[in-house]
Amino acid sequence: MRAVGKILVSLLAIVGVLTLAVVGLAWWGLSHVDVGGSLHKPLPQRIVLHLPFDRAFPEAEASLTLGGLRGGTALSVRQVIAALDHAAADPRVVAVVASIGESGRGMAQAQELRSAVERFRASGKPAIAFADTLGEGGNGTVDYYLASAFSEVWMQPSGLLALTGFGIEVPFAQDALTSLGVATEYGQRHEFKNAMDSLVRQSMSEEHRESLRALLASFEDQVAHGVAASRELSVRAVRDILDGPPLFADEAKQAGLLTGTGYWDQILAQVNALNDGAAPVPLHRYAEGVPPAAPDSAPTVALIRVTGTIVRGVTDTSPFGTADSSGGDSVAKALRQAIDDPKVRGIVLRIDSPGGSYVASDTIWREVMRARERKLPIIASMGDVAASGGYFAAMGADAIVAQPGTITGSIGVFALKPVLADMWGKVNIHWDRVNDGDFALMWSPNRPFTAAEQAWFDRMLDTIYRDFTTKAAQSRRLDAAQVDRVARGRIFTGMEAQAAGLVDALGGLDVAVLHAKRAAGLGDADAVRLTPYPEPKTGLEAIQEMLSGEEAPMAIATLLRLGGLLAPVAAEIDRAAVSARGPALMTPPGVGR
Repeated sequence: MRAVGKILVSLLAIVGVLTLAVVGLAWWGLSHVDVGGSLHKPLPQRIVLHLPFDRAFPEAEASLTLGGLRGGTALSVRQVIAALDHAAADPRVVAVVASIGESGRGMAQAQELRSAVERFRASGKPAIAFADTLGEGGNGTVDYYLASAFSEVWMQPSGLLALTGFGIEVPFAQDALTSLGVATEYGQRHEFKNAMDSLVRQSMSEEHRESLRALLASFEDQVAHGVAASRELSVRAVRDILDGPPLFADEAKQAGLLTGTGYWDQILAQVNALNDGAAPVPLHRYAEGVPPAAPDSAPTVALIRVTGTIVRGVTDTSPFGTADSSGGDSVAKALRQAIDDPKVRGIVLRIDSPGGSYVASDTIWREVMRARERKLPIIASMGDVAASGGYFAAMGADAIVAQPGTITGSIGVFALKPVLADMWGKVNIHWDRVNDGDFALMWSPNRPFTAAEQAWFDRMLDTIYRDFTTKAAQSRRLDAAQVDRVARGRIFTGMEAQAAGLVDALGGLDVAVLHAKRAAGLGDADAVRLTPYPEPKTGLEAIQEMLSGEEAPMAIATLLRLGGLLAPVAAEIDRAAVSARGPALMTPPGVGR
């Protein structure tokens, strides 16, 4: 067995070395390729900027760009907005043309982009949105809401505009799970904390329905007023459209929602005719040349992100800028670095998270409070969602800024243990047990709680809920009655949350930075360096950083994903090497893999 073990260890070592070698070789090759050359040529003197608004943008910037290979999807929200703001003052940019489609973006991101488009329009330059169709077989409300901020909105004659409001469908699987023999030990604090109702109920509770109705009503109100103001329509007229069926393109034009109908090539020809000599430039290429907003000598405001589910431990980092979760330890470490850095004059904590671990959220909350204790201004900026644990992380900040359409609140807690005892019985599997300690097998999925365990479970939920609400009251200066009105698991839009005292101001990242500057004693017009903490690495530095220290286990998982992405490259290198040695018997590319 020891010999087998040594062989396995040796094989794993060889695979590891080969993986790193392939990654390094592929990185070196891609980094030294002149990708078409044209990406780095000077921009033309007259530009029509093309905006890929048919997709949602990620929160985080990619640190690993593979030698300049970057597409529009790699741009973060912040980079898109910075490019648009720069274009507004850039004399070379004569117009912007945006492609609009079913992006799946949330209300808050749509509002952040709308604000940037409105700032561009204030420069007096044309801003044109085009969609072939919006909501064909679906719902185009949020995407049209974004499009309506442009000075002109065009659609293909065959398109549909489904400005049909908001709706949510929720599946309930309790009976299905019961039929499989799966039960649950479940608790929530309190009646509006509906995160797991799909698993523990067979229909929507009245509290759940009330929460969703209020959320959608707020969304619809924001869209009705926003579209009415942008398209110079009455709010009543827009509400009637939201209550009706999808509109054909001609009907949408007659209703005042569209400037006209036409095809993409016709729109471009029209723009080119008005701006003789202007050349089309994609947003990602233009963004590469946008200079920093402030010189290196400017005061620093740290930007720290909490993105995705909040989990204990470290963030599952990705050099490509994507993250499904944020580790409480990683966020706390970034906060400590910013707090201890004498150059940092303030912190913006950017949150786009539905919550997660109570303990991890509390870890972040403690570092937020440390910043306040050090008299270092810290402002929370909320994205599409900053609820439950996401709100827990934000509530200690000096000020909280949210978009009107941000989903936030959800001050409450739940816990769930699946119970599989009946399922095992269906397949004739019996579990026996030996335990030394009455609570040793409390979390076993193979049996329900005992009476004593259930009592402790309930006490745990009460304790966590009390901690959450107490810290919310202290942080937001709310009395007990106010806390009860905003807690119990209720969700709010940012607009509702401001009225309820959970949010201080409405706006995007730019508004949060403005609050940070003011809190730091800087003027509104003072330039600041908005610097991500930790600062993103690039190239081989990013890979080296991942392979060192406490984050090495997460780095291994990332490298495995990277290896999957580079597998086609490695396969073609192998094919070329075999062919170079003489006649080969090989399948064509793409066959047999």
